[in-house]
Amino acid sequence: MRRASKWSGAAVAAVTLVLGAGCPAEAIVGGTKITGEEFKRSWSSVVSLETTLSTEPSKVYACGGTYIGDRWVLTVAHCLMPEYTGAVMSPTAVIVRAGSTREDSGGVLLRVDQVHVHPEYVPKKPDGMANDIALVRLASDARLVVAGVRAAPIVKPDWDYRPGTGGAIAG
Repeated sequence: MRRASKWSGAAVAAVTLVLGAGCPAEAIVGGTKITGEEFKRSWSSVVSLETTLSTEPSKVYACGGTYIGDRWVLTVAHCLMPEYTGAVMSPTAVIVRAGSTREDSGGVLLRVDQVHVHPEYVPKKPDGMANDIALVRLASDARLVVAGVRAAPIVKPDWDYRPGTGGAIAG
């Protein structure tokens, strides 16, 4: 499903870096929801990361991510290094939901065995988005096939994207 979200997945990062220069909007303009079939066909690499907040154990915190292949999910650092702790979450505190258009049901749940936050990410820094990137490694990717998840295509440097070029994002 396409939507504006503060917690947009790292998939947005690649498109934003390429197309963001000179872009006047801070949110998705004219976005539309997609069907489950469209998701399976074009957006199956989009996943949800779920963690439990230590301050509110009954509340699940979710953010987006993108499966990029070989058990790796690209996401945002602020999802895995909350401002209130300043510490990187343990892999056992993170679950990845793949193969679903909903952040709270459907698809398959996958365990994480590694969490890597950019070493220069600082959660409380005034420009809080600097180096806001992270990787998580799935303990196994065997169930991704069952969920119909495919790795996201990578933007290549020789692709000619200029400011103002239309694009699609998910998160």
